[in-house]
Amino acid sequence: MKIDELRPLAKSLGGRVGRGDYYNANVGQRAVGVVRAQVSGYRVEVRPAETLIDISLGGFSGAPVLFSANRPDRVFLLHDPIDLPLPDGIPLFGEKPGFPPMARVREATLAWLQDPAHRSLIADLNLRPHESLHVSGGGVNLVGEPDRATPETIMRLCAVADALRVPEDPNLVDGMRFDPANIPEQLRDLEPLIRLFAVGDDDLRAELISKASAKTRRRLRDETLPRLPDINVFLDSFGDDALSPEAILLGNLAEAVLELPADKS
Repeated sequence: MKIDELRPLAKSLGGRVGRGDYYNANVGQRAVGVVRAQVSGYRVEVRPAETLIDISLGGFSGAPVLFSANRPDRVFLLHDPIDLPLPDGIPLFGEKPGFPPMARVREATLAWLQDPAHRSLIADLNLRPHESLHVSGGGVNLVGEPDRATPETIMRLCAVADALRVPEDPNLVDGMRFDPANIPEQLRDLEPLIRLFAVGDDDLRAELISKASAKTRRRLRDETLPRLPDINVFLDSFGDDALSPEAILLGNLAEAVLELPADKS
């Protein structure tokens, strides 16, 4: 399937077509190009591979649930059958028992799957023999045939994500715990901009910048650009040690201001 064939889908979702070379082990084929959109509050990406389509939903805080349906997961190495079959005999797979760090995830996964309403959401996808669903807390991924690239399929995946979603932690920014007390005092007033733009994903950061108002972009430039020397001093203070979450987020904010187009600032 060619990326150009997905332009009508991008238009219907209010999204855009982008470039990119991507490989997902669960697809087993290389994808070139992507449709990106925001649907029902989720970040949606649709990537056409050679004979399959890869639809992923992200950008939300989900329960610690980890499983795949219809086929084992090659990314998280979920090969162990879960004894909760779906209609039509569709199998479920989880991680192998006996691994203590995953005990909480295993318990949460089984509890989530034991809810008939949740199993019904998976069954409603009507997975075909070569298709699969992969769930990993804050992400939902469908590997399917090309005709799955429809708004209807995406809305069914949104329903799965809705059932996984948990209230956002106000202390999390881009999935990392953020404490303003852990950054230099002279940089703490950047907290609102950190929460808006300190995203590690290049494409998502660019999308956030492009959708921001001219006033917000000016604020990003005027308040952050003069502070880049202070941010660099803070980042350099870690030396060879791993950066703290706050340092990573400040680095992401610096990337955002440097990526501001001159005509959109």
